[in-house]
Amino acid sequence: MNIEMVRILMSGTAGDRIISAAKCLHETASDLGIFSYLYKSIPSSIRSGTVRAQLSFSNAPVVSPVGDCSIEAYFSGDTACLHHKNNNRKIVFVFDSVSEVNDDVSLILIDKATQKYFSAPCFFTGMISYLLHIKPPSFIPVLQKNYSENPQSAQSIQSDILKGFLFAKSVFTDDLRYHFSNEQKRLVSLDGNTAFAEGALEAGCRFFASYPISPATTIGDYLAQELPKVHGTVYQAEDEIAAIGTITGASFAGVKAMTATSGPGFSLMQEFISYLSTVEVPSVIVNVQRAGPSSGIPTHHSQEDLLAAAFGGHGEDHRIVIAPTSVKNCYHTAIDAFTMAEHYASPVIVLSSCALAQGNCSIESSDLQNIIEPVSRNIGKT
Repeated sequence: MNIEMVRILMSGTAGDRIISAAKCLHETASDLGIFSYLYKSIPSSIRSGTVRAQLSFSNAPVVSPVGDCSIEAYFSGDTACLHHKNNNRKIVFVFDSVSEVNDDVSLILIDKATQKYFSAPCFFTGMISYLLHIKPPSFIPVLQKNYSENPQSAQSIQSDILKGFLFAKSVFTDDLRYHFSNEQKRLVSLDGNTAFAEGALEAGCRFFASYPISPATTIGDYLAQELPKVHGTVYQAEDEIAAIGTITGASFAGVKAMTATSGPGFSLMQEFISYLSTVEVPSVIVNVQRAGPSSGIPTHHSQEDLLAAAFGGHGEDHRIVIAPTSVKNCYHTAIDAFTMAEHYASPVIVLSSCALAQGNCSIESSDLQNIIEPVSRNIGKT
Protein backbone atom coordinates (compact mmCIF):
# COMPACT_ATOMS: atom_id res chain seq x y z
CA MET A 1 0.00 0.00 0.00
CA ASN A 2 1.16 3.55 -0.69
CA ILE A 3 1.37 5.54 2.52
CA GLU A 4 3.01 8.79 3.60
CA MET A 5 4.29 7.45 6.92
CA VAL A 6 4.18 4.32 9.03
CA ARG A 7 4.96 4.30 12.75
CA ILE A 8 5.91 1.17 14.66
CA LEU A 9 6.20 0.66 18.42
CA MET A 10 8.39 -1.97 20.09
CA SER A 11 8.03 -2.43 23.84
CA GLY A 12 9.44 -4.85 26.39
CA THR A 13 11.92 -5.37 29.21
CA ALA A 14 15.30 -3.63 29.30
CA GLY A 15 18.15 -5.86 28.17
CA ASP A 16 16.12 -7.76 25.54
CA ARG A 17 17.82 -6.20 22.48
CA ILE A 18 14.83 -4.00 21.66
CA ILE A 19 16.91 -0.85 21.13
CA SER A 20 19.61 -2.76 19.23
CA ALA A 21 17.05 -4.32 16.88
CA ALA A 22 15.24 -1.01 16.34
CA LYS A 23 18.50 0.81 15.64
CA CYS A 24 19.52 -1.88 13.15
CA LEU A 25 16.21 -1.46 11.30
CA HIS A 26 16.49 2.34 11.38
CA GLU A 27 20.05 2.41 10.03
CA THR A 28 19.30 -0.14 7.30
CA ALA A 29 16.27 1.85 6.14
CA SER A 30 18.40 4.99 6.07
CA ASP A 31 21.05 3.24 3.98
CA LEU A 32 18.32 2.35 1.46
CA GLY A 33 17.11 5.95 1.19
CA ILE A 34 14.03 5.64 3.43
CA PHE A 35 13.65 8.51 5.88
CA SER A 36 13.47 7.11 9.40
CA TYR A 37 13.36 8.35 12.98
CA LEU A 38 14.05 6.23 16.05
CA TYR A 39 12.72 7.60 19.34
CA LYS A 40 13.84 5.70 22.44
CA SER A 41 12.42 5.57 25.95
CA ILE A 42 14.91 3.89 28.27
CA PRO A 43 14.65 3.26 32.04
CA SER A 44 17.40 4.58 34.29
CA SER A 45 17.98 1.12 35.79
CA ILE A 46 19.88 -1.82 34.32
CA ARG A 47 17.93 -4.82 32.96
CA SER A 48 14.68 -3.76 34.59
CA GLY A 49 11.77 -1.56 33.65
CA THR A 50 10.16 -1.07 30.27
CA VAL A 51 12.03 -0.07 27.13
CA ARG A 52 10.15 1.42 24.19
CA ALA A 53 11.35 2.20 20.71
CA GLN A 54 9.15 4.06 18.25
CA LEU A 55 10.17 3.96 14.61
CA SER A 56 8.81 6.24 11.91
CA PHE A 57 9.36 5.58 8.19
CA SER A 58 8.50 8.00 5.41
CA ASN A 59 9.33 9.25 1.91
CA ALA A 60 10.03 12.69 3.38
CA PRO A 61 12.04 13.86 6.40
CA VAL A 62 10.28 12.91 9.64
CA VAL A 63 9.44 16.10 11.53
CA SER A 64 7.79 14.62 14.62
CA PRO A 65 9.31 11.46 16.09
CA VAL A 66 6.15 10.39 17.94
CA GLY A 67 2.52 9.80 17.01
CA ASP A 68 -0.12 7.12 16.59
CA CYS A 69 1.35 3.75 15.62
CA SER A 70 -0.22 1.41 13.07
CA ILE A 71 1.85 -1.56 14.25
CA GLU A 72 2.81 -2.40 17.84
CA ALA A 73 4.87 -5.26 19.25
CA TYR A 74 5.11 -6.29 22.90
CA PHE A 75 7.81 -8.68 24.04
CA SER A 76 7.21 -9.13 27.77
CA GLY A 77 3.52 -9.26 28.51
CA ASP A 78 3.42 -5.48 28.71
CA THR A 79 -0.36 -5.69 28.49
CA ALA A 80 -1.17 -2.37 30.14
CA CYS A 81 -0.09 -0.60 26.97
CA LEU A 82 -2.71 -2.53 25.00
CA HIS A 83 -5.56 -0.99 26.97
CA HIS A 84 -5.11 2.61 25.88
CA LYS A 85 -7.91 4.13 23.82
CA ASN A 86 -7.16 4.52 20.15
CA ASN A 87 -9.74 4.88 17.39
CA ASN A 88 -7.28 3.92 14.66
CA ARG A 89 -7.36 0.20 14.06
CA LYS A 90 -3.89 -1.33 14.32
CA ILE A 91 -1.99 -4.60 14.22
CA VAL A 92 -0.56 -5.75 17.55
CA PHE A 93 2.01 -8.53 17.85
CA VAL A 94 2.47 -10.14 21.26
CA PHE A 95 5.47 -12.34 21.97
CA ASP A 96 4.17 -13.37 25.40
CA SER A 97 0.91 -14.24 27.12
CA VAL A 98 -1.76 -11.56 27.18
CA SER A 99 -5.05 -11.62 29.05
CA GLU A 100 -7.03 -8.83 27.41
CA VAL A 101 -6.86 -6.35 24.56
CA ASN A 102 -9.08 -3.61 23.22
CA ASP A 103 -11.44 -4.17 20.32
CA ASP A 104 -9.58 -1.65 18.17
CA VAL A 105 -6.64 -3.97 17.43
CA SER A 106 -5.92 -7.04 15.32
CA LEU A 107 -3.97 -9.30 17.68
CA ILE A 108 -1.33 -11.74 16.41
CA LEU A 109 0.39 -14.02 18.93
CA ILE A 110 3.91 -15.22 18.07
CA ASP A 111 5.06 -18.50 19.62
CA LYS A 112 8.82 -18.86 20.21
CA ALA A 113 8.75 -22.66 20.29
CA THR A 114 7.11 -22.79 16.86
CA GLN A 115 9.20 -20.11 15.16
CA LYS A 116 12.48 -21.13 16.86
CA TYR A 117 13.96 -17.63 17.09
CA PHE A 118 16.60 -16.56 19.61
CA SER A 119 15.62 -12.88 19.99
CA ALA A 120 12.00 -11.80 19.62
CA PRO A 121 12.85 -8.16 18.71
CA CYS A 122 15.20 -9.36 15.96
CA PHE A 123 12.55 -11.76 14.66
CA PHE A 124 10.05 -8.89 14.64
CA THR A 125 12.59 -6.72 12.79
CA GLY A 126 12.60 -9.33 10.05
CA MET A 127 8.80 -9.23 9.90
CA ILE A 128 8.78 -5.46 9.55
CA SER A 129 11.52 -5.60 6.94
CA TYR A 130 9.19 -7.71 4.79
CA LEU A 131 6.39 -5.17 5.16
CA LEU A 132 8.84 -2.34 4.25
CA HIS A 133 10.29 -4.20 1.22
CA ILE A 134 13.72 -4.46 2.89
CA LYS A 135 15.46 -7.71 1.99
CA PRO A 136 17.40 -9.53 4.77
CA PRO A 137 20.83 -9.16 3.06
CA SER A 138 20.41 -5.37 3.33
CA PHE A 139 21.06 -5.66 7.08
CA ILE A 140 24.51 -7.20 6.66
CA PRO A 141 26.54 -3.93 6.33
CA VAL A 142 24.89 -2.45 9.43
CA LEU A 143 25.39 -5.66 11.45
CA GLN A 144 29.03 -5.92 10.39
CA LYS A 145 29.61 -2.31 11.48
CA ASN A 146 27.75 -2.54 14.82
CA TYR A 147 29.03 -6.00 15.76
CA SER A 148 32.52 -5.92 14.28
CA GLU A 149 33.96 -7.32 17.53
CA ASN A 150 31.23 -9.95 17.95
CA PRO A 151 30.53 -11.62 14.59
CA GLN A 152 28.60 -14.46 16.27
CA SER A 153 25.99 -11.99 17.52
CA ALA A 154 25.73 -10.53 14.03
CA GLN A 155 25.10 -13.99 12.58
CA SER A 156 22.50 -14.77 15.26
CA ILE A 157 20.64 -11.50 14.60
CA GLN A 158 20.80 -12.03 10.84
CA SER A 159 19.35 -15.52 11.30
CA ASP A 160 16.42 -14.20 13.36
CA ILE A 161 15.78 -11.43 10.83
CA LEU A 162 15.62 -13.99 8.03
CA LYS A 163 13.21 -16.19 10.04
CA GLY A 164 10.98 -13.20 10.74
CA PHE A 165 11.05 -12.14 7.08
CA LEU A 166 10.02 -15.62 5.88
CA PHE A 167 7.30 -15.86 8.54
CA ALA A 168 5.82 -12.51 7.49
CA LYS A 169 5.99 -13.56 3.85
CA SER A 170 3.93 -16.65 4.69
CA VAL A 171 1.17 -14.85 6.59
CA PHE A 172 0.83 -11.38 5.00
CA THR A 173 -0.59 -10.65 1.59
CA ASP A 174 1.28 -8.27 -0.68
CA ASP A 175 -1.37 -5.56 -0.39
CA LEU A 176 -0.43 -5.10 3.29
CA ARG A 177 3.14 -4.12 2.44
CA TYR A 178 4.29 -0.50 2.48
CA HIS A 179 5.69 1.07 -0.68
CA PHE A 180 8.19 3.90 -0.47
CA SER A 181 9.69 5.96 -3.26
CA ASN A 182 12.52 4.37 -5.24
CA GLU A 183 14.24 7.74 -5.54
CA GLN A 184 17.84 7.38 -4.46
CA LYS A 185 18.64 9.65 -1.52
CA ARG A 186 21.96 9.90 0.28
CA LEU A 187 21.00 9.73 3.94
CA VAL A 188 23.06 9.58 7.11
CA SER A 189 21.79 8.50 10.52
CA LEU A 190 22.69 10.74 13.45
CA ASP A 191 21.50 11.35 16.98
CA GLY A 192 21.37 14.86 18.39
CA ASN A 193 24.61 14.60 20.37
CA THR A 194 26.57 13.34 17.37
CA ALA A 195 25.09 16.04 15.15
CA PHE A 196 26.09 18.69 17.69
CA ALA A 197 29.61 17.30 17.94
CA GLU A 198 29.93 17.34 14.14
CA GLY A 199 28.77 20.95 14.08
CA ALA A 200 31.30 21.88 16.77
CA LEU A 201 34.10 20.35 14.72
CA GLU A 202 32.95 22.26 11.65
CA ALA A 203 32.88 25.49 13.68
CA GLY A 204 36.51 25.01 14.71
CA CYS A 205 36.19 23.59 18.22
CA ARG A 206 39.59 22.19 19.17
CA PHE A 207 39.26 21.67 22.92
CA PHE A 208 36.53 19.81 24.78
CA ALA A 209 36.39 19.11 28.51
CA SER A 210 33.60 17.44 30.47
CA TYR A 211 32.70 15.17 33.32
CA PRO A 212 30.54 12.21 32.16
CA ILE A 213 26.84 12.67 32.84
CA SER A 214 23.79 11.25 31.06
CA PRO A 215 22.48 12.17 28.56
CA ALA A 216 25.42 14.42 27.52
CA THR A 217 28.21 11.85 27.77
CA THR A 218 28.13 10.71 24.14
CA ILE A 219 29.19 14.17 22.93
CA GLY A 220 32.53 13.59 24.65
CA ASP A 221 32.66 9.98 23.48
CA TYR A 222 32.35 11.08 19.85
CA LEU A 223 34.77 13.98 20.13
CA ALA A 224 37.32 11.73 21.86
CA GLN A 225 37.52 9.83 18.57
CA GLU A 226 37.28 12.76 16.17
CA LEU A 227 39.07 15.75 17.79
CA PRO A 228 42.56 14.15 17.73
CA LYS A 229 42.17 13.76 13.96
CA VAL A 230 42.19 17.57 13.65
CA HIS A 231 44.90 18.07 16.30
CA GLY A 232 42.33 18.84 19.02
CA THR A 233 42.19 17.72 22.63
CA VAL A 234 39.56 16.03 24.80
CA TYR A 235 39.96 16.17 28.57
CA GLN A 236 37.86 14.23 31.07
CA ALA A 237 37.80 16.39 34.18
CA GLU A 238 37.33 15.26 37.77
CA ASP A 239 34.05 17.17 38.02
CA GLU A 240 31.97 19.77 36.21
CA ILE A 241 33.66 22.71 37.93
CA ALA A 242 37.03 21.53 36.67
CA ALA A 243 35.57 20.98 33.19
CA ILE A 244 34.33 24.54 32.75
CA GLY A 245 37.47 25.90 34.41
CA THR A 246 39.56 24.02 31.88
CA ILE A 247 37.69 25.40 28.86
CA THR A 248 38.07 28.86 30.38
CA GLY A 249 41.84 28.45 30.31
CA ALA A 250 41.77 27.00 26.81
CA SER A 251 39.74 29.92 25.52
CA PHE A 252 42.09 32.38 27.25
CA ALA A 253 44.88 30.70 25.30
CA GLY A 254 43.02 31.36 22.04
CA VAL A 255 41.45 27.97 21.36
CA LYS A 256 37.76 27.48 20.63
CA ALA A 257 36.52 25.43 23.57
CA MET A 258 33.32 23.68 24.66
CA THR A 259 31.92 21.64 27.54
CA ALA A 260 28.75 19.55 27.81
CA THR A 261 26.74 18.56 30.86
CA SER A 262 23.21 18.10 32.19
CA GLY A 263 21.11 19.62 34.99
CA PRO A 264 23.16 18.84 38.14
CA GLY A 265 26.46 19.59 36.38
CA PHE A 266 25.06 22.81 34.96
CA SER A 267 24.24 23.93 38.51
CA LEU A 268 27.89 23.46 39.49
CA MET A 269 29.04 25.56 36.54
CA GLN A 270 27.08 28.70 37.42
CA GLU A 271 29.92 30.59 39.10
CA PHE A 272 32.28 30.04 36.19
CA ILE A 273 29.57 31.01 33.69
CA SER A 274 29.25 34.33 35.52
CA TYR A 275 33.02 34.72 35.36
CA LEU A 276 33.12 33.98 31.62
CA SER A 277 30.48 36.63 31.04
CA THR A 278 32.25 39.21 33.19
CA VAL A 279 35.67 38.84 31.56
CA GLU A 280 34.14 38.33 28.08
CA VAL A 281 35.67 34.97 27.24
CA PRO A 282 34.10 33.13 24.26
CA SER A 283 33.00 29.58 25.09
CA VAL A 284 30.16 27.14 24.47
CA ILE A 285 28.33 25.32 27.28
CA VAL A 286 25.92 22.57 26.18
CA ASN A 287 23.22 21.54 28.65
CA VAL A 288 21.52 18.33 27.48
CA GLN A 289 18.49 18.63 29.71
CA ARG A 290 16.98 15.71 31.59
CA ALA A 291 14.26 15.25 34.19
CA GLY A 292 15.23 16.58 37.61
CA PRO A 293 15.84 17.83 40.18
CA SER A 294 19.24 16.69 41.51
CA SER A 295 20.27 13.31 40.08
CA GLY A 296 16.76 13.09 38.64
CA ILE A 297 15.92 10.59 35.90
CA PRO A 298 18.91 10.73 33.55
CA THR A 299 17.28 8.88 30.65
CA HIS A 300 13.99 10.81 30.58
CA HIS A 301 13.22 13.87 28.48
CA SER A 302 12.68 17.26 30.07
CA GLN A 303 13.12 20.98 29.35
CA GLU A 304 13.42 22.51 32.81
CA ASP A 305 16.62 24.57 32.79
CA LEU A 306 15.68 27.74 30.91
CA LEU A 307 15.53 29.96 34.02
CA ALA A 308 18.86 28.61 35.30
CA ALA A 309 20.44 29.24 31.88
CA ALA A 310 19.08 32.77 31.54
CA PHE A 311 19.36 34.02 35.12
CA GLY A 312 21.59 31.65 37.10
CA GLY A 313 24.90 32.74 38.61
CA HIS A 314 26.01 36.12 39.95
CA GLY A 315 26.11 39.63 38.54
CA GLU A 316 23.84 41.32 36.04
CA ASP A 317 25.40 40.12 32.82
CA HIS A 318 23.23 39.23 29.85
CA ARG A 319 23.23 35.63 28.62
CA ILE A 320 23.10 34.19 25.13
CA VAL A 321 20.87 31.10 25.33
CA ILE A 322 19.86 29.15 22.22
CA ALA A 323 18.19 25.79 21.61
CA PRO A 324 18.09 23.36 18.68
CA THR A 325 14.70 22.41 17.25
CA SER A 326 15.57 19.03 15.74
CA VAL A 327 18.37 16.51 15.39
CA LYS A 328 19.41 18.12 12.10
CA ASN A 329 19.28 21.56 13.68
CA CYS A 330 21.72 20.41 16.40
CA TYR A 331 24.45 20.54 13.76
CA HIS A 332 23.69 24.12 12.70
CA THR A 333 23.02 25.26 16.27
CA ALA A 334 26.55 24.21 17.25
CA ILE A 335 27.99 26.35 14.46
CA ASP A 336 25.77 29.27 15.45
CA ALA A 337 26.85 28.93 19.09
CA PHE A 338 30.55 29.24 18.27
CA THR A 339 29.90 32.09 15.84
CA MET A 340 28.00 34.08 18.48
CA ALA A 341 30.54 33.29 21.19
CA GLU A 342 33.35 34.72 19.05
CA HIS A 343 31.35 37.65 17.72
CA TYR A 344 30.07 38.83 21.11
CA ALA A 345 33.02 37.64 23.26
CA SER A 346 30.62 35.79 25.53
CA PRO A 347 29.74 32.33 26.73
CA VAL A 348 26.86 30.79 24.77
CA ILE A 349 24.58 28.31 26.50
CA VAL A 350 22.89 25.69 24.33
CA LEU A 351 19.80 24.00 25.75
CA SER A 352 19.48 20.61 24.09
CA SER A 353 17.40 17.77 25.50
CA CYS A 354 17.43 14.05 26.21
CA ALA A 355 14.88 13.51 23.43
CA LEU A 356 17.24 15.01 20.84
CA ALA A 357 20.32 13.36 22.34
CA GLN A 358 18.78 9.89 22.12
CA GLY A 359 16.81 10.37 18.91
CA ASN A 360 18.30 8.78 15.78
CA CYS A 361 17.22 10.57 12.61
CA SER A 362 17.82 10.13 8.87
CA ILE A 363 19.26 13.33 7.41
CA GLU A 364 20.21 14.11 3.84
CA SER A 365 23.96 14.56 3.55
CA SER A 366 23.48 17.87 1.78
CA ASP A 367 21.74 19.26 4.89
CA LEU A 368 24.95 18.87 6.89
CA GLN A 369 26.93 21.46 4.99
CA ASN A 370 27.90 24.74 6.55
CA ILE A 371 27.41 27.69 4.19
CA ILE A 372 28.87 30.28 6.58
CA GLU A 373 32.63 30.58 7.07
CA PRO A 374 33.41 29.93 10.77
CA VAL A 375 34.89 32.82 12.73
CA SER A 376 38.63 32.19 13.17
CA ARG A 377 40.96 33.50 15.85
CA ASN A 378 44.09 32.16 14.18
CA ILE A 379 45.91 31.98 17.49
CA GLY A 380 46.45 29.42 20.17
CA LYS A 381 47.37 25.75 20.16
CA THR A 382 46.21 22.84 22.30
